[in-house]
Amino acid sequence: MLFGNENHKEILISAINSLLNFQGNDQVQEIEILQQQIPSFKSKAKQSIVDVRCRTEKGEELIVEMQREKEENFLRRTQYYMARVIGSKLESGETYSQLPKVYLLALSKQNLFDGYLNDIFYEKTVVPMIQELKAEFPSNLMTWKFYEIKRFDKELKAGQIKRVDGKLPLKEQWLDFFNKCGTASAIPEDTDKVIQDAYKKMHLANWNADALIEYDLMIQSEIEDKIKREKDKKESELKGEKEGELKGEIKGEISKIKDFLNFGLSKEIIVPRLKFLTHEKVREKLESTLTYIQDHRNDSDDEICEKLGLVGDLKDSF
Repeated sequence: MLFGNENHKEILISAINSLLNFQGNDQVQEIEILQQQIPSFKSKAKQSIVDVRCRTEKGEELIVEMQREKEENFLRRTQYYMARVIGSKLESGETYSQLPKVYLLALSKQNLFDGYLNDIFYEKTVVPMIQELKAEFPSNLMTWKFYEIKRFDKELKAGQIKRVDGKLPLKEQWLDFFNKCGTASAIPEDTDKVIQDAYKKMHLANWNADALIEYDLMIQSEIEDKIKREKDKKESELKGEKEGELKGEIKGEISKIKDFLNFGLSKEIIVPRLKFLTHEKVREKLESTLTYIQDHRNDSDDEICEKLGLVGDLKDSF
């Protein structure tokens, strides 16, 4: 809700720059919110939905996945996301030299990396490595950044994270926000403005049970309105297509009448060969219609059709 919203881009940009340690010229200045669905390079591939997916002005793609409960295959899923995003770029026609960097930012309430002795690192950066050289793979395009909120909270409570002028560093303020935003009853004063704005946008300072229900109803109403708008648009497009087809049929019949008249055929011979202009809705003005066509044989079929208003008369009948 907060980070996938076009109106909250400045908050998302701050979080990305802080959590991915982008500094100087590497900082993201502008961002494009993409569909949450991870693109597939197979037509029948399983759909994957992430919390936020976006692209920077440099063309780099960012995936943000927030894990609330520990899932057995979460780490495998993050690798799958990365493979699908990069694979889809090649499928879309980009060459290897054009492939952008892809970052996957994962925030987890639970610890993801268990079994390591003396692990106090709540921030973990994962890139493909050459084991023997202990060096990053050349021309690497893939970076996974994991934050373990539980491990962060433990270090914070133990006083292991240094404050500056009474405030945590901005990156740690963001981690504290993700840890507390679901339960906070007030906006912390010892935070930067962007963090306070994030709390305000979430309305957490004033939400109670009734407000949450009201908010859920509002979101549901917005979803229903969007579905209705899309349905109305499709119906309008379909209606336009049908009217276009009907107009084509009527113009064809007008052209046929012109040919018959040019051959000197009588109306008694012409009428039985008509379908649309003899329909019950316009039958009563058939005589005047034929007379008009006879007198305006040099006009285009489209002009005659528009002048007689035949599409409007028949659009609900076919």
